[in-house]
Amino acid sequence: MKKIAMGIVVGLLFMGIVSTASAQIAQFAGNWVNTNSNTGGVTVLKITISGTNVMVHAWGKCHPTDCDWGNVQGFAYGPNVSSNLQATAQVITVIYKESFAETLLTIRHVRWFLFWKRLRAQVYTRFTDASGRTNYEDVETFRKR
Repeated sequence: MKKIAMGIVVGLLFMGIVSTASAQIAQFAGNWVNTNSNTGGVTVLKITISGTNVMVHAWGKCHPTDCDWGNVQGFAYGPNVSSNLQATAQVITVIYKESFAETLLTIRHVRWFLFWKRLRAQVYTRFTDASGRTNYEDVETFRKR
């Protein structure tokens, strides 16, 4: 019986750590820093929300200072066509275009110990130059600064 109870507790904690669901769009707003200080990808996100309008300012890893990707309009998505985005936004997308590549970010809230404390960004980079580099995906986790 103790093993079953312990399994239930561990399962609930695990769900609390990695669960994603709807959130108020305002919970995306703020300054977010990558939890991996050694990332080679996106280092900082600054998300501004006004109503259902979204602006995302991103920085990527460069040396000696991070590269400013700029401020770009993002788009929020709800769980269905009649959703109230302010109350049920699930994901934000944004596209950054450079002369050599396009980068698509999909940004979701992830629960961290039963609270909305993290963002997870899936980052898809597609090279548009003739370099022959492979398009790739990266997943980054951010905490509020």
